[in-house]
Amino acid sequence: MFKISLPANGPKPGYYDAYVGYLRKILDYQGIEYSLEGRAIYNSFIMKIDGKDIVFDFSDYHKFQRDPSQYQTYFKFHYNKQKHGSFKNVYSFTPISFYTWDEFYRIQDEINYTCNNSIVFNMQEPRHNAFERRTFVQDMLKQRYKNNVVLTHNQSQEIYWKTINNCLVHVFVPGARNDMLDRGQLQCMAFGCCTISPHISDSVACDGDLIPDRHYIACDRDYSDLIEKIEWCKHNRKFCVEIGQNAKRLFNETSTPDKLWDWIVRNENVC
Repeated sequence: MFKISLPANGPKPGYYDAYVGYLRKILDYQGIEYSLEGRAIYNSFIMKIDGKDIVFDFSDYHKFQRDPSQYQTYFKFHYNKQKHGSFKNVYSFTPISFYTWDEFYRIQDEINYTCNNSIVFNMQEPRHNAFERRTFVQDMLKQRYKNNVVLTHNQSQEIYWKTINNCLVHVFVPGARNDMLDRGQLQCMAFGCCTISPHISDSVACDGDLIPDRHYIACDRDYSDLIEKIEWCKHNRKFCVEIGQNAKRLFNETSTPDKLWDWIVRNENVC
């Protein structure tokens, strides 16, 4: 048994609940005991395993929030192999996906993406760094697809996820960075849905790479070919289903609670 501790609080309740809470839910689902002590800072926190400090850097940006040379093990939520791969003690970690894992596994059995109609979903609120991009894309989709596009997200989380059962594709415009893995996109991938977004430069845990045309469909950064990509989906539905299944397989191989805990322990060299 390991002696594990996580921060008891942080600078903002929302940040603490989101990021430390995500890791707590992973441990809770695995039945792993831990204590709460210390404090998270704005964009990172420390988990202790048998007295060893393990950093979890959850910044949306590629810049390190702490000096990685000061730590034996450093996990980066938005890990980029080109920018971070030269640091031998820095590892990828899957960004926030789900908090309620029992609900995820229950609903996973109720979702079956078949690419069975022409409805396009882009249910993201235009805000912060993504305000202009998301507004631009939603205006484009409304003009082209009119009644066959859904842009609002005022349903329950479960109903939102189940839109996957009756859609052509989900389109995502990332938030802080136009090349980051969006939480909603990651959730759709986990449920086996084909998604469209600009190129994703982030990796998930276990050195998992998100590969265009295998795990998702990549459009241009300026979304100039987005309509072309959507129309392609209409004529390649079996391939869209295959992309969704590839994404689901990658999630199950890298980003479930058991895989994430094994990844932490393996790279901390305590197993």
